[in-house]
Amino acid sequence: MKKIKSIEQHTYYTGNLPEGCKYCLEGSKLVLFVTGLCPNPEFCSWYCPLSDKRKGHDIIFANDVEVHGDEDIIKEVNLMEAKGAGITGGEPLVKLDRTIHYIKLLKKEFGTKFHIHLYTTGTILENKKDLFALAEAGLDEIRFHTGKKDRRKIEWATETNMDVGAEIPVLPDKFDEIMEYIRYLDSIEGVKFINLNELEMCDANSEELKKKNYTLKDLTSVKGSHELAFKILKQTTNLDLNVHYCTAFVKGGVQLRNRMKRRAKNTKTSYEEISDEGLFVKAVIFSQNQDEQQNLSNLVKVLVKKFGIPEKMIFYQPLKSRIELHKDFINKIADFIHEQGYICGIVEEWSGQNRFDVTFTPI
Repeated sequence: MKKIKSIEQHTYYTGNLPEGCKYCLEGSKLVLFVTGLCPNPEFCSWYCPLSDKRKGHDIIFANDVEVHGDEDIIKEVNLMEAKGAGITGGEPLVKLDRTIHYIKLLKKEFGTKFHIHLYTTGTILENKKDLFALAEAGLDEIRFHTGKKDRRKIEWATETNMDVGAEIPVLPDKFDEIMEYIRYLDSIEGVKFINLNELEMCDANSEELKKKNYTLKDLTSVKGSHELAFKILKQTTNLDLNVHYCTAFVKGGVQLRNRMKRRAKNTKTSYEEISDEGLFVKAVIFSQNQDEQQNLSNLVKVLVKKFGIPEKMIFYQPLKSRIELHKDFINKIADFIHEQGYICGIVEEWSGQNRFDVTFTPI
């Protein structure tokens, strides 16, 4: 009997963690979205969480950066100091040649130890040839989410040198179906793991989930999914198959936060600090009066001279029509700023490519 192990009380598993998951937990995997196109299999399309912006559109993203060329992907890998990539969609195999190209590109640029895994329903796989092509390109790990008619394709994959597993959401009312799938996977020599993900509700799938009487237990997690995942874990400790349960907190909190921290440290300015959540923290000065905004750039020079703020610690940001400076100086100058008719405070700013303010605390 295997023991149920945990990491920070947020991810749970029996046996060994899939190799790709180790990188994801530390935030060192680039999320490479190769296309929003998908055959939309009936068994999973109704709860697909993909946003309208991406679903059905043939677009490419490296994390939240839209990709227009190979150099965009390489740049994003370097910015976050990634040790690997997770290839997703849509259905990545709809664009098989593109997917293979990116696998080869990443292996060439960052070496054979750069770990790459891929998610697929297997729906459009017609023969073993494509799986061997993925393996030959350098794909390390493949994760299937299949309907019953496509299960044989998981068996095809075990003939390659890739690590083979499955990844599915835990639908609260599907205990029997999930257990049957797990027993099937356990019976196949060469299948190493199954990842169970806590089911989440979002704008893209909320209507369909509500039709099936699924409700929320908190902001995003569907009631009953967490409890069922633990029930499954307890009933699979006697299997050879490694079973891993990933909570919604890990997906939306731990992984994203760690990934953002890695990127932030390579993109921060001298006047920005990084929060525990991977956000940029800094002070800002601005005006709601359009006529006064043009004077902000001149105010920078006044603040540097009057209060001795180092020039590298303060900057006029024309894109947001505001002064940005290190937060340690704002209390010292706040009274003066108010006297000049301006507003000041501390912001936490998203540290991805598209920077936006997450919080603002006035001073």
